[in-house]
Amino acid sequence: MRGIAFYCLGIYGEAADDFTEFDHQNKLPPSARTCFGAALVSLRRLGTALAVLTEAVRSGGGPGASLHLAEAFRLLGRGGEARASYTIASQEAYQLVGNKPEYPGMVAYCLARLGHWDNAEAAARFALSKSPQNTIAMGALVLLALARGSRDETYTAFTQLLRASPSGALGAFLLVPSVPS
Repeated sequence: MRGIAFYCLGIYGEAADDFTEFDHQNKLPPSARTCFGAALVSLRRLGTALAVLTEAVRSGGGPGASLHLAEAFRLLGRGGEARASYTIASQEAYQLVGNKPEYPGMVAYCLARLGHWDNAEAAARFALSKSPQNTIAMGALVLLALARGSRDETYTAFTQLLRASPSGALGAFLLVPSVPS
């Protein structure tokens, strides 16, 4: 299955095509289904993304599935469902903080999307102290800077994020209004 490689490289159209071809019998494992849904979110195929990510969450896709589901809800303007999914994603990631270096960044990012700015900043700084290239934590710092209205801080945080991952999926999340309503 090439879809995961395409997704990791930021080639979302090819990833979605490959996952679609492979998933004709609904046999993707939860981690691949999460990548499929994330690619669909990046492509703004949000209706399909909701279906794929809802199934990923149901089948144990973990905090990544919940986070991407929250992003799909947010982009569709479904704020209540987005907040609920961000809350679930942050709780799932928090329980797994020691397992993977991206989980503390997920906690920070979800807290930022929920408007818990001080806690999000503390979580992001902690995540970056443990894993300096944690792009999810860097994305949380971009959201914090945007919420504060600090142009210089936003520029610095976004530049660091782009240096760390110029084609990362998180960049797609930052192209839309960032502060929760």
